[in-house]
Amino acid sequence: MDNTQFDKMMQGMFQGMAELRESQAKTDLQLRESQTKSDLESQKLREFQAETSLQIRESQAKTDSQLQELERKLDRVGEILGSIGINTGLFAERLFASSFKENPVLGETRYDEIKCNVLDSNGKTEYDILLINGSSVAIVEVKYKAHPKDIEDLLEKK
Repeated sequence: MDNTQFDKMMQGMFQGMAELRESQAKTDLQLRESQTKSDLESQKLREFQAETSLQIRESQAKTDSQLQELERKLDRVGEILGSIGINTGLFAERLFASSFKENPVLGETRYDEIKCNVLDSNGKTEYDILLINGSSVAIVEVKYKAHPKDIEDLLEKK
């Protein structure tokens, strides 16, 4: 190989290396741009996640507060309904007691004495109304709605 050929070969090699360096520089630039873009997207994603997490925490706090308020309201409704039930029961007991005072007869038996809200000797069991005469005692339990268990308790326990 002569000098001219060698020079051409070297010149081609240098030109190829220059093109390779230029291509490498473009690739490096594209990688940096891609990395920068990726970093920006990652930062945006982290910010979005942080914002979403904050919104979820705020929403959860609001929901918790609303649930607490609802529980307070439900407790109050329960108290009111319980009071209504107690008042209804007391009204019914007084109505029956008043009726027996006016006419102390149950079935065909007449009673001489009427006692209301009587506790047993242990002080644990209360009888709504007791009708008493010389030979018998009638126990009157006043219920808004009687359940079979109420009757069993009356017969077995009282």
